Amino acid sequence: MSTLRLALVADIHGNALALQAALADIGRQHPDRVVILGDLVLNGPRPAEVVDAVIAAPLVAIASDGVMSHPRGVGTHARVLARYVRDQKTITLNDAIRKMSLMPAQRLEKATPDAKRVGRLQQGAADKIVKPGRQQAADDGKVFGDAGPTGGHGEDRQHH
Repeated sequence: MSTLRLALVADIHGNALALQAALADIGRQHPDRVVILGDLVLNGPRPAEVVDAVIAAPLVAIASDGVMSHPRGVGTHARVLARYVRDQKTITLNDAIRKMSLMPAQRLEKATPDAKRVGRLQQGAADKIVKPGRQQAADDGKVFGDAGPTGGHGEDRQHH
């Protein structure tokens, strides 16, 4: 029986230098699998650099804990659409939608059967589609006070 060698990455908290060091060590160790346990971004000094480093990886899902007391707890999806799809073209629109809807739903399927009805475009699915204009997507969610919707979801809203 062979031994599965895992590399676990956790609690990076927006520290791009720590992520670089962890990825360099992983590169030297050649594990069979890399598992990211969470807390890559929130409450860190350089969260954008951390996201830049991992967002295009095929197994990276995009989700937010929705911590309203922190600036990075709001506007996650609008930020992804504006920065990584439209501006930098790091990921495609289809990949962004899959990372923000299907992948998180698939992760929850083991915990609740209802997760099989969300994150998908199919007959009987519970989700609706919001189609922002390409140029309107923006991260302008507010942390304190009136936490209105992020940009690009006003007049362009279409449900299918």
